[in-house]
Amino acid sequence: MRFPTLFASLLLVLCFNQIYSINRVTLLKRKIGLRPSGEFLNNIRQWKHYFNQFKTLKQLPESNLQDIGRVTVKNYLNLNYYIPITIGNPPQNFEVAIDTGSSSLWIPSKHCSFFNFACWVHHTYNHDKSSTYIPVGDAIDFRYVTGHVKGYISKDQVTVGNFTLINQTFGEAIEEPGFTFVSAEYDGILGLAFPILSDTGIPVHYKMVFQSLVPEVLFSVYLNRDEKDTFGGEIIFGGYDENKFNVSTLKYIELSAKTFWQFKLDGLQVGDLEIELDQRQAIADTGSTVIVGDKEIVENFFRIIGATQDEDGAYVDCDKVNQLPPLDFIIGNQKFRLEGKDYIIKVKVYIFWTRCYIGIFGMDLGLEPWILGDGFLGKFYTIFDGTNSRVGFAELL
Repeated sequence: MRFPTLFASLLLVLCFNQIYSINRVTLLKRKIGLRPSGEFLNNIRQWKHYFNQFKTLKQLPESNLQDIGRVTVKNYLNLNYYIPITIGNPPQNFEVAIDTGSSSLWIPSKHCSFFNFACWVHHTYNHDKSSTYIPVGDAIDFRYVTGHVKGYISKDQVTVGNFTLINQTFGEAIEEPGFTFVSAEYDGILGLAFPILSDTGIPVHYKMVFQSLVPEVLFSVYLNRDEKDTFGGEIIFGGYDENKFNVSTLKYIELSAKTFWQFKLDGLQVGDLEIELDQRQAIADTGSTVIVGDKEIVENFFRIIGATQDEDGAYVDCDKVNQLPPLDFIIGNQKFRLEGKDYIIKVKVYIFWTRCYIGIFGMDLGLEPWILGDGFLGKFYTIFDGTNSRVGFAELL
């Protein structure tokens, strides 16, 4: 940020398929190539600033049926993954980041403040032009690690892929202080964690269940990390695609809390060196570009692999990426491995100069969980199963 006779069996399946469908949304890449170093570093600095300020991720107050649930995801230089949605009647188009580390849906409002510069460069929702709009008016004021949003709650029909949600509540953002959302490729955020974190009512993936569009709170995410591929990945609401992962490697991890997609992180292994973690937790967060861990442990990892550290992070010589040791995350007594190339983020410093940053950052987390962001999730097919309080990881094909 959550999954007796042959004739009778066939009849049950047919009836089930008529009632429920699976919503598949594909992720597309908007741009191809390396991200500029300035853009990458600004993103990281803003991230660190907000994390240090708020010390929290989000403050609490194989069939045609499968294709119906499939939604294409757009990938902006491996920094953000987002999908198209529409709101209202007639439909108004938006692109929203898929974020399993929060639960609210919000988009910029046509009635936003003149000084909300993010509204100038993004699609805005005009409720005056929607025949299905219902005012709610409750104020919202919530903070993410990378930004702050103020506004009010509205209600309208929201379409995600092939599913239309009737009277879905969401936030109309009036203020988006700072420049985090100004530079964002997406318009708003689609939160996909648990309802307790939501400031805007029932999350979209829960509303799908309440409207009997899908049978359970379950969705799966595939993030394509190949920057040369125009296919950015996909999210499937109501199911998963076994053609994309090695079924024999699928491992389900029991959740330790139904707030974020949170579970116990047992330890790390760098090459042959094992690092035990004492009662640490982690979350699977599609809304985070990088992996974030305890500062002391991460800085020790940098020393082990010979990385150079500066105020922006750590980096290695790009010619030595293939020599980096593997990094194993031990979860549920199983190792989930990242090779060196998996935890590297290449950025363009000058026209002919590329720097290879380590996509892992150390912070003073305190009691906060580790954040396993896109750098980790991009290596695995991930199933978010809220009905059974578990998350599943499998090796990609």
